[in-house]
Amino acid sequence: MRRTLLLAITMTVATAVGLHTNLAGIEAAPRYKVSVWYPGWGTPGTSDYQSVSENAATVDEVNPFWYKLKADGFVASYEWAEDPKLLSLAREKGITVMPLISNEFDPERVHRVISTEAARAAHAKRLTDLVVSKGYDGLDLDYESLRAEDRDEFSLFVETLASRLHARDKKLAIAVHAKTSEPGGWSGARAQDWKRLGRAADEFKIMLYDYHWNGSEAGPAAPPSWIDEVLTFAETRVAPDKIRMGLPFYGRDWKGTSAEDLVRSEVGELAQEHSVTVRRHPSGEPYFEYPGGHAVYYQDSRSISIKLGVLKRKHPKVGGIAIWHVGGESQDYWTTLRNKLGR
Repeated sequence: MRRTLLLAITMTVATAVGLHTNLAGIEAAPRYKVSVWYPGWGTPGTSDYQSVSENAATVDEVNPFWYKLKADGFVASYEWAEDPKLLSLAREKGITVMPLISNEFDPERVHRVISTEAARAAHAKRLTDLVVSKGYDGLDLDYESLRAEDRDEFSLFVETLASRLHARDKKLAIAVHAKTSEPGGWSGARAQDWKRLGRAADEFKIMLYDYHWNGSEAGPAAPPSWIDEVLTFAETRVAPDKIRMGLPFYGRDWKGTSAEDLVRSEVGELAQEHSVTVRRHPSGEPYFEYPGGHAVYYQDSRSISIKLGVLKRKHPKVGGIAIWHVGGESQDYWTTLRNKLGR
């Protein structure tokens, strides 16, 4: 009897230890958050709504492109904004909604609303009131291409806005230009003090694409070595769990240094129309050329897998990814994403 009881106790302890070990393993495994920028203006092929709807189990947060900062300092909505269909889907699926506000790449608009303490307070209040009145979970701040000399004022503004949002139990995400050192190589990057912005915001979304851009020669959007460099630097400035690695879903059609953005469905149409030969760049991104001096670089499941591989292997503490943008992509992007991130 005593031997049977001892054996039972031993087995129970062993089971408990094993269960604890398994649970510890589950808790320790990284669960990358997935946020998606949602254009709202419509895309060829798969719609932005269809993309989120079909992949809702993988999407944690949606950032619809709904608001803009106007030249007069007030906030306006785009004609496609505040879509009740998307809001209903997000509520049904438990997806966080944090709409994006853009300065439309105009640094002067931002300068006007951050140049004084009173202006910063007024703009922060206006944005907080918008989030609260609409019942959103927070705000996605996308103020790009700012003046380098506005660096301190921009940090002060973000700190003020974060404080106001947090007081109302709302979150702040911020999109930042990629860089590998402070202060950065151009004015937009120099305007963003990563340490201060990273302390204030809840999510720190690095736009880890546009390594080649409209204005540069043709080339890949995000080479793996560059992704690694940027994330390595970011982790020295920002709490890793706040960081989101920007992941491109788009392509570009260059002619010389002028480029047009394409979604995957448009890339496929071009490739079929011109019967192209697709090649693979050393970065892992596919590309092809077609008559008239055009070169098209884009994403496929392999290039996305390579980028996510850098995240998993070298930056497992980073909090997640931010996709620019849903709509028009191939479904195998999502299959690859789920397989790679364990989602």
